[in-house]
Amino acid sequence: MVVPETVTDEEFAAHQIEFLRRVFAHSAYLREQSRPTPVSDAFLAAVVGLMEALDINAPDDAQRCALQLQRIFKSVFPGSNLEAHPCESRVGAAKANAGKEDAVQVDAMQAGVGQTGHVDDDTG
Repeated sequence: MVVPETVTDEEFAAHQIEFLRRVFAHSAYLREQSRPTPVSDAFLAAVVGLMEALDINAPDDAQRCALQLQRIFKSVFPGSNLEAHPCESRVGAAKANAGKEDAVQVDAMQAGVGQTGHVDDDTG
């Protein structure tokens, strides 16, 4: 991976906003394609992609990040049993029939990854 020049906190925040806009734009596309869960599908793809890139480029940091994410999910979703996620039955079936790449995405689904928040959009 080619790492660009460093960016300030302000520049990074601006890029995060643009990235989130694009994730929501992709979820709109998935909705147009009649995906039943377009927002979570778009976010899961982004999260899995980020974690895979982190694991390839900094495996130790990826492990630390995964552990921190587990703690964050427990904090953000208190009382939730993330192991018994509503899509658990689909996950088991998908894993049985999935290739390696699909299994990575399925593992993220099983982890109950979710995102809350709002991104301002100029379109109204």
